[in-house]
Amino acid sequence: MNWPVERRKGSAQSLHDLQLPGRRGVWVLEVDRPTLVLGSTQTDSVLDANRVVASGVAVARRRSGGGVVGLRPGGSLWVDVVISSADEQWDADVGRSFRWVGAGWQGALIALGARATMVTGPDRHRRWADLVCFAGRNTGEVVVDGAKVVGLSQRRTRAWTRYQCLVLLDADPTLVVDHLRLDEGQRQAMRRDLAEATGAVAFGADELLQSFLGQLD
Repeated sequence: MNWPVERRKGSAQSLHDLQLPGRRGVWVLEVDRPTLVLGSTQTDSVLDANRVVASGVAVARRRSGGGVVGLRPGGSLWVDVVISSADEQWDADVGRSFRWVGAGWQGALIALGARATMVTGPDRHRRWADLVCFAGRNTGEVVVDGAKVVGLSQRRTRAWTRYQCLVLLDADPTLVVDHLRLDEGQRQAMRRDLAEATGAVAFGADELLQSFLGQLD
């Protein structure tokens, strides 16, 4: 098939550090423990170290941009899609290049009966967007009934692009909210805002993955 599929399970850091082949491929990645993943430009100072130590949650860092993401086993579908610079889907414009991947997730959700729409431009004015990935919305990401369900980021070189896609199967923001360096007023406000801004898809991971693969050329 045009899009070979591989599966890996392990720590979030080991999965982010995988050296994937720079050619067409779909990688389904599963974490083995609850983890907070920092964006490439974030420092550990955004986290409450005492809360992290007390809960035993793991901390990892990705090389793609964006805010903090919370990963729990079974809580999301994590899929990395890789293309080479010679691929017909390659686009030198970083922002625009998200659109074909986002269209795939939008189509996959619509095919399953969801009212999904794709974000066509960045919205950086949302509260908490610089701190938490799912608080903001960027080109290619997908919302269902007004709530963000698919987050995207990417790593790229001159030879390949690795799109990192996360679909929420469970939208509970507790993992992220409880471990950030916030005062209690901010924590309550973030919990409330994320509950309104994000949502979980109403489908299982395998069903959704198969629908997404069906959207790829």
